[in-house]
Amino acid sequence: MSQNFRLRSDELRENSPTKDVRQEDNPFYKVYPDNGQIRNFMLTWPDGSSITIPYYTVSRIEFKSYDGSIMMAVGNDNIVFEGVELKSLYNDFFFQLPLEVLITDERYNEVNKSSRFIVNKINKLQN
Repeated sequence: MSQNFRLRSDELRENSPTKDVRQEDNPFYKVYPDNGQIRNFMLTWPDGSSITIPYYTVSRIEFKSYDGSIMMAVGNDNIVFEGVELKSLYNDFFFQLPLEVLITDERYNEVNKSSRFIVNKINKLQN
């Protein structure tokens, strides 16, 4: 018998849908552990309000190097992310990794400068 032999029930336990997939590493950003099938991501503002967007509704994502912003086409709307070091967020969106993105006030940028990126503002533009 192979040392790598595992019962099918072991695989089912590992892929349990009840398992919490969010990472607790960074309080301002949570991601799925790997890329997957049908997913959503959530945008959360400092006041606690949130919006959930299914990835399948996103038709285009652009990183604009001249101002460091991200433009995302969702249905008939364009969502523009503004902040600091957003290229890494753009790369994560490419692989559908973000689970939740928290928007922080600009006055906290210095405190959060150790983060991979900081989202300060999200604007919704209609076509």
